Amino acid sequence: MRRPAIALLTLTTLACQPAKPSADSSGAEQARAAEQARAADPAPAPRKPIPAPKPELGPIPSLESVSAPVLASGEFALPAGTDELTPRVALQLGDSLLLAGQAYHQRSSAPPPQSWRWIGLIPRSADGREPESRLFDPGAIRAGIVSDGRALLVGTSGLGFDSRGWFATVDRAGVLEHETVLASESSTELFDLVPGRSEGELAVVGGYVDAQGWLVSLDARAQPRWDKYIGSYGYTQIRALTRLEGGDLFALGSRGEGVPEAWSARAPGDGGESAAGTDVSQTKIEIQAADPNQGLRLIVDLGEAGSIGLGTASKQFRQAHEQLIAARFDRAGGLGWTRVIEGVRVVELLDAQAHAQGVALVLVAVPVDDSATPERALALLTISADPSVAPIIRRLAETEGWTSAGFVGGTSATPELLVHSSSAAGLQWRRLATLEFAH
Repeated sequence: MRRPAIALLTLTTLACQPAKPSADSSGAEQARAAEQARAADPAPAPRKPIPAPKPELGPIPSLESVSAPVLASGEFALPAGTDELTPRVALQLGDSLLLAGQAYHQRSSAPPPQSWRWIGLIPRSADGREPESRLFDPGAIRAGIVSDGRALLVGTSGLGFDSRGWFATVDRAGVLEHETVLASESSTELFDLVPGRSEGELAVVGGYVDAQGWLVSLDARAQPRWDKYIGSYGYTQIRALTRLEGGDLFALGSRGEGVPEAWSARAPGDGGESAAGTDVSQTKIEIQAADPNQGLRLIVDLGEAGSIGLGTASKQFRQAHEQLIAARFDRAGGLGWTRVIEGVRVVELLDAQAHAQGVALVLVAVPVDDSATPERALALLTISADPSVAPIIRRLAETEGWTSAGFVGGTSATPELLVHSSSAAGLQWRRLATLEFAH
């Protein structure tokens, strides 16, 4: 009797439950409910992003204009598949002028732009040869020096997260000899180099790997001898290198999270005991009256007067023009004075080198109007290691719309500039004699 009772109870329970709708009727009811909900409470219209307030940059200083004699001029045609040439380095290599930098295609502000390493060679006019233009693998050339009659170039191979440190030597015919891509687990960029000091050392290169500053010593065949990782808080980048009295390496750059700060580091010239940066001394460079976003980009060795580091400071990461900042160091890397260079606003800090006794000659691009993307011209400054001596600032005439690969390296005469701009054919260039600024 128990089984029939259970069966009867089950049938009674099922009979009392409401019938389930079919899948089709359930979907229709859900759709109607969703439509009614949307009608009763429509979705809010998407909000437009609120633009950041434009920083108040102040008036553009008026600069006295001077002319620089044109020593030579010419053009480079664009390599196939490119639409822009940007030399970053100009070196006197024997009787020829070597230019090195990047070639671009459809360059834009969205990173990373498509670029290739590029070298241009301008032979001595008496040779009767035309300028040579050579395109290499994707990447960039950032800096170069002349050492023992050949060019040493440094930059990157690859783009974006695939970029790795790159180094090469170039002979007087413009041919790459020893070329090395430095292995690293993370993306790497190299920005500067100094010639080797110890036996078997060709050069030391500097930049960053991942979020650490990175120094690498290279042997005669451009292979790594030792390296040094310099960590700090936030992102740490080495942008400029020089040697101190006694042979230690002195690096300048920036570090920090969110708001970068100017920074220096002293590292053993022989690499120390290990790749760890435990034997590296680091210093925050505090610059009074400077805008918050700061970084040092160049260093000029002034011999007995020590050295001067140069950089820029801004209120926002991107703005029309910036402050020019400077810091003086003694021969041991100790910090002396820091200052904002008054009387000039810069669009770009381009190059610097020693000039007269204790004086640095600095090349910058300056704005010529107060628009969001101002037209630019070139200007020269002298900055003395003596803080009581006022800088001399002169705008170079007839350089509106031009930029520069910097001072021509490898020359012992009066400093010369290599300036350039885009042309219908590709790139037009001029070699200028700089003026004798004197305090």
